[in-house]
Amino acid sequence: MIVMGEVFTNNRGLLTSPYNEYWRRLRKMYLPRHCNPPLLLPHPRTALRRSNHIGLMKSAALSYRPIQENESKRLAMDLVRSPENFERELERYAASVVMTVAYGKRVDDMNDPAVQMVLEMMQYMASLNVPGRFLAESFPILAKFPDFMSPWKKEVKANAAYYGISLPLPNHPLPTRLQLHEACWL
Repeated sequence: MIVMGEVFTNNRGLLTSPYNEYWRRLRKMYLPRHCNPPLLLPHPRTALRRSNHIGLMKSAALSYRPIQENESKRLAMDLVRSPENFERELERYAASVVMTVAYGKRVDDMNDPAVQMVLEMMQYMASLNVPGRFLAESFPILAKFPDFMSPWKKEVKANAAYYGISLPLPNHPLPTRLQLHEACWL
């Protein structure tokens, strides 16, 4: 993941950043902690450390169950109405569950610009990791060469600028953690 990590994300992604203080801060920011009751733990340091992982815990997964149930009902109705479009409906279901959990935005149509941008970026990022596509994956020193000596970097950096490291979604501003927290605890 040399090309995706060092060139595309500039080691600024949760999956591509080396383990250091930046990665630890990034992990705290990205892991969803909204809509979950606080953990009651004996020691403050333990509570802080465990609260960072709450998005991956069983209690967090259980809090996503209503989202999955609502989307499953919608999926069943869509499959009854148009069984020939089953693949598209399954994609909409998966996209809606992920977008609702991550951004608080339900997906009604796969043609939504936010969904299209996420899918497009995921496909591009997957293409960066195809074995043999970039020599830098086999010879990591090539990623350190200046841009004028590495023409392949131009395309990768242009796509990084197009998608943006923070992935702004068109016409759908992402809620802040405070807004998510307030919406969940009202």
